[in-house]
Amino acid sequence: MTQMLILQTADPFRYAEMLTITGRLNASYAQRHGIPYDAYVGIKRGYHPWHAAFNRIILLSDLLRRGYRGWVFYMDADAFIADLAFDVRAYAESHNRHALIASKGAEGGWWDINNGVFLLNFAHPSTAFIVEEWNKRFFDIDEQALSAGREWHSVMDDQALLHSVLCDNEQLRDSLYVDTEGLINYKARFVRQIIRGNGATFEERLAIIRSEVQAVEMAFGLTGASRQDGLSADAVLWCHRILLGREPTDWSIIDWLRTQHTSLPSLTQWFLDSPEYRGQAIGNFERGSPPLSRDAIVWAYRTILGRMPEGEDVVEFHLSIHQSFDDVVRAFLESEEFQQRILQKASGR
Repeated sequence: MTQMLILQTADPFRYAEMLTITGRLNASYAQRHGIPYDAYVGIKRGYHPWHAAFNRIILLSDLLRRGYRGWVFYMDADAFIADLAFDVRAYAESHNRHALIASKGAEGGWWDINNGVFLLNFAHPSTAFIVEEWNKRFFDIDEQALSAGREWHSVMDDQALLHSVLCDNEQLRDSLYVDTEGLINYKARFVRQIIRGNGATFEERLAIIRSEVQAVEMAFGLTGASRQDGLSADAVLWCHRILLGREPTDWSIIDWLRTQHTSLPSLTQWFLDSPEYRGQAIGNFERGSPPLSRDAIVWAYRTILGRMPEGEDVVEFHLSIHQSFDDVVRAFLESEEFQQRILQKASGR
C-alpha cells in the first residue's frame, strides 16, 4: 500500500480559525482511508502571520531529513476535500513516475503552478533536489529582510520560491504533472480551495468554506456536523491546536471534552493542566538560568493573545514583573484581551 501523509498548516493568529473548519473534514477523510493526518499551527521561521506560508518548506525538509519515502498530500488552510470517496492513494500510484502533482497557476510557463494543493512523491529521485533547493532559497532570505516583510510579496513568498526552483532547472519539467482533470484546487471535484482574490474578504471566504464543508459533511453522513449545543467542536479544536500544537490522535476526545466543559476558560485550563502541555511549554522555556526568557513572553503573546508584543519595552516589563513561566501564562489567561477577544472569537459569539 502506498505510504502517504496528509499535511496542513496555518498561522495561529488568523488562518487557524479556517484550518479548524477544513481540518475537521480533511481529517475525517484521512481516517476513512487510513492515511495519517497532521496539521501544524504556528510560524516555523518568520515574524508576521503570513510567514506561516513558509511552514510547508520546513515541514517537507524535516520529512526528507527523516528519510520519509512516501507521498505528501499538502493542502492550505483554505482547502478541503469535497469527495470523501475518492481514492487519493490510487491516484498517487498512477503517477509514481512524477515527483510533483499540482494544478496550473497563472499564465506563466510550465513551472507556473499553484502550491496551495499539491502531492509530492518522496520516492522520486527529483524530490530531494526540489525540497532542498526550495529550503535553501528560503533560508537565503536574511532575517532583516524577513523581519521587515510585513506584507505579502514584500519578500519572495513560498510559491514564488518554488517557481524559481522549477524555472531554473529545466530537467525537472518531466517530473512535474499539472492536473488537467479538474481534480485538485479551485472548484475541483476532489479538492477545492477558496483562494484569496476575486474581491472576497477573509470573512466572506470563511463563510463560504464553513457552508461548503458542512454540505460535504451532510452529504457523506458525518454525524454532529451542525450540532450547536454547548461548546462548539471548532472551539475545542482551536484550543487543542493552539495549546498542544498538534491534531488530536483520537478524534473522540473532541466530543468528550465538549461534554466535560461548559465554558472556554474551563476547557483552556484543562489543557494548561495537562502533562503534555506542561511538558512542552516548561521544557521549552524553563531551561537554564534565569528560567524566564524573552521567548516565553513572545510565546505567550503569540499563542494566548494571537499577536506579537507591541515592542521590546513591553517584553522587558513582563520580564520584570513575572517570576516564572506559569506566572506569565496565568496573567495572560486572566487578561481582559484574552477573555473577551480570543474566547469570544473561538466560541463564535
